[in-house]
Amino acid sequence: MEVMGVRQAMRAVAIACALVLPSSVALAQQTQQPAANAAANQSAWVKICEKAPTQNGEQKEICITHHERLDGNSGLVIVSAAIRRIEGEEKERFMVMVPLGMALPAGVRVQVDQEEKQLVLPFTICHGGGCTAEVEATPEVIAQLKKGKQMIVAARNAAGTIVPLPVPLNGFTAAYDGAPVDSQKYAEARRELMLKIRERQIALARQRQQEAAGQQGQQGQTGQTGGSTQ
Repeated sequence: MEVMGVRQAMRAVAIACALVLPSSVALAQQTQQPAANAAANQSAWVKICEKAPTQNGEQKEICITHHERLDGNSGLVIVSAAIRRIEGEEKERFMVMVPLGMALPAGVRVQVDQEEKQLVLPFTICHGGGCTAEVEATPEVIAQLKKGKQMIVAARNAAGTIVPLPVPLNGFTAAYDGAPVDSQKYAEARRELMLKIRERQIALARQRQQEAAGQQGQQGQTGQTGGSTQ
């Protein structure tokens, strides 16, 4: 029995996950553990669980243990990774998302630490936020992620260049094995983070306007000086 809108739920959960800002890590981890531990374990891995309807109207719980890295200025996804578990299903899915513009036939390769064996994930869907590739999250895959320190998500762009995207694995085990975060608290943290990004965008736009105005002013002064010299 398939869950309707699983990928839509995945995108909704992904939007709410940790941003790459110093405050985002602390805010996300405050819903998971004491602040003292948050400082020592700078992890943006988090588990979020939501209910989604099946084709016959039955509600099933979808849990996603997720790490996402966003551009702190634009809010665009740089890379995300997740383990998805659906209530009543034995098999889990390992999912990664990369920016748009990657070569789809090549898929995504994932390497944990210095392991010679790489995982190959075929792309399954693209949307406005990026393209998602996935494969079954076997017990071997979960064990590899738990013992690893970092994984490299590598995708090939349209020009044929391999783009390596590092994803830290510290905190993965605690998030995967632990309880999900409080949805309400996490939603509040997410709103604050999105406001911070919006404030950054406004500040950068003002800075560019001021720089442009300053350059125009300098050009005007230079033209006046040249005219008076003649």
